[in-house]
Amino acid sequence: MLKMSSPVKNSHGMWLTRLTVPAELRSVLNKRELKRSLRTKSEREARLQHPIVLAEFQAELERARRTLESESLLTDAVIKSIIFEWRKSVATSFAGSANAVNPYLNRYAGLIEENNAPVLMVLDDFSSLDMHIKKSQKDGVALKPEIIKKKHDKYFKQLNVLLSNELTPYLASFQITPIIEGNNYRKLLREFAVAYVELTQSALKREISNLDLVKQGVELIDTPSEVDVQGFTVEDLWEEYKATLTSREPDRAEARIRTYSAPMNKFLTTYSGRTVTSIKKRDVAKFRLLLEKLPVKPNAKIKALPLAKQIEKADEEKLPRTSATSVRNQINAISAVFTYGVSQDYIDINPVIGTVSDIKTSKSIKGDKGFNKGQITTIFSSKLFHDNYGPVKADYGRAHYWIPILLYYTGARVEEIAQLHLSDIKLTHEVPHLVITNEQDDQSLKNDGSVRAVPLHNHVIELGFADYVGDLPSSGRLFPKLTKTGTDKKYNTRVRVWFSKYLRDDLGVNHKGMKPMHGFRHTFITMCRELNVRNDVQNTILGHSQSDVSGQYGSFSLKVKNELVQSIPKCFTD
Repeated sequence: MLKMSSPVKNSHGMWLTRLTVPAELRSVLNKRELKRSLRTKSEREARLQHPIVLAEFQAELERARRTLESESLLTDAVIKSIIFEWRKSVATSFAGSANAVNPYLNRYAGLIEENNAPVLMVLDDFSSLDMHIKKSQKDGVALKPEIIKKKHDKYFKQLNVLLSNELTPYLASFQITPIIEGNNYRKLLREFAVAYVELTQSALKREISNLDLVKQGVELIDTPSEVDVQGFTVEDLWEEYKATLTSREPDRAEARIRTYSAPMNKFLTTYSGRTVTSIKKRDVAKFRLLLEKLPVKPNAKIKALPLAKQIEKADEEKLPRTSATSVRNQINAISAVFTYGVSQDYIDINPVIGTVSDIKTSKSIKGDKGFNKGQITTIFSSKLFHDNYGPVKADYGRAHYWIPILLYYTGARVEEIAQLHLSDIKLTHEVPHLVITNEQDDQSLKNDGSVRAVPLHNHVIELGFADYVGDLPSSGRLFPKLTKTGTDKKYNTRVRVWFSKYLRDDLGVNHKGMKPMHGFRHTFITMCRELNVRNDVQNTILGHSQSDVSGQYGSFSLKVKNELVQSIPKCFTD
């Protein structure tokens, strides 16, 4: 335990909390001292804030100790063992069929190649940097250590994003917590990257061998999944998706099905009768090219033609083509259906992900949808959060107070918070958290992949959230005074409208593109970027689809997510 210290005053009269970092932890934190301004010249206020900051420093030192412990466990022998076990496991899992899905290979346009380009690029960057360092030393003009460190940090973070999902189960078996700053973990990453490249080469050799056998007339034994045996088609998936949506989200189903029907009908026309497992990323890319060539808003006569004929007419009559925004929206609609397929275990990977990431769309409303730091200060220092202020003509309970705070610290969508039930609040867990789900009949989510557990920031607990929850009935909703209203039938509608008016009229917070309640989600993402948070951890908190294939495997513990959430700065101090 740390001995309680006292705050100290700097030369400008501001009070500080300072704590010396133990010698054995300095190599981990790269600091000799932890120091933070308490932003007050009042000794009384400083002494109230000092224990809180000191506790945060203690937590930081404890994380550093765990890092040191993990580093000590990651010996050369353990590194070799992890790589050996991984190679053995993956190599034995290679399918014996020439048509089997192998994540270590890429297939497109009839070609097959190793799926190792991103890893190879980072290894090449390392090699180039190593050569540059040696050359500069030979020339007597050594590179600055801070430049080398910056590049190393960048490359190791890239490798970690690419390989962490492969490594996680093996590290867990040794009770090792991966720490990107650790030298031993970085050594593992580089050696593992080399092993990964070698394994993809082995996968290609195995595939070529299989193809040669097929050419000789050998019929390779395939073990298709139950879905393959039943011939589950994309049409089947679409019908099941609509039925499930209607059952789970009756209030939203009709509008969403209507929106998704046009692009799905085009996709089904293009790939009629295809099984869901046979659709690959290349198929989606071809469909995107088709959408880009189709005429926009064709007349009834042209619309009745097959898609290929519509394109011919557009060529002949020089008709305007589908916009980039429309193409992106249509592909995303199809992606939602395939995401459902993944959630039901019909397919392992959504083939649509990543096929429209390069489309640059113009926004109808330009501007920042989130809040800047000054606006956050204005919002949370206002009477709403300090003077028990609320709506005069409506009773939302305490929803108008707690929803903005929860949105700020979770990055959640406003309806995800407004529809929470008390059973979704887990305050007695080792990591207090809330569960964003569509389990109850009155709950809905943007997609099934949005179900997630989100840790609660310590400040939420400090503000009395547990007391608020404890004063409610033992069951029911977190904000019982909210009712579903508006054309979209959502719990958040009225409180969202009131909060928007409060920001604009009472606080003068109003800028182009601002979306008041949703703005906290954008603000959360901005803070994550400023904190250099891993995208995959950020996405699992936000309920976003992972942007790459590797991100669709594995999950992150509450402990990992909690470290991110606790790094979000307080929205206000009491």
